Amino acid sequence: MLEEQLRAKIAEHLELIKYSPKALREASERSTAFLVMVAILADEKRSCEEDKVKLSTIVSASYAQAWSRVTAPQVTEKKILVENDPHYSDLREALEQCEAKISWLKTHMDIFMNGHITYRQLSKE
Repeated sequence: MLEEQLRAKIAEHLELIKYSPKALREASERSTAFLVMVAILADEKRSCEEDKVKLSTIVSASYAQAWSRVTAPQVTEKKILVENDPHYSDLREALEQCEAKISWLKTHMDIFMNGHITYRQLSKE
């Protein structure tokens, strides 16, 4: 799913969490919608986790390549130069963004799971 579509879908479902008399009447449907959203986010999270594994490998390889290219008299200086390598830095940033997205997805999965449980309970009353 495209990032924009995912964000729009999340925003739409966050609006459904708000409690109102209408929400009480739609409790069963909202409960189902939240559970479906959790499934969508879980699929997106799995995809991100696969990307993270690939990126981790690429980052490690990039670090090793940069290490072999850099010449410095001391290990500390060599590490600093490797960390400043633009290619390595870009890959490391991509990995960190991937990790941040996984965390963001987990947070919203928790929110929607709680919404599912809440509205499921309301639908039984």
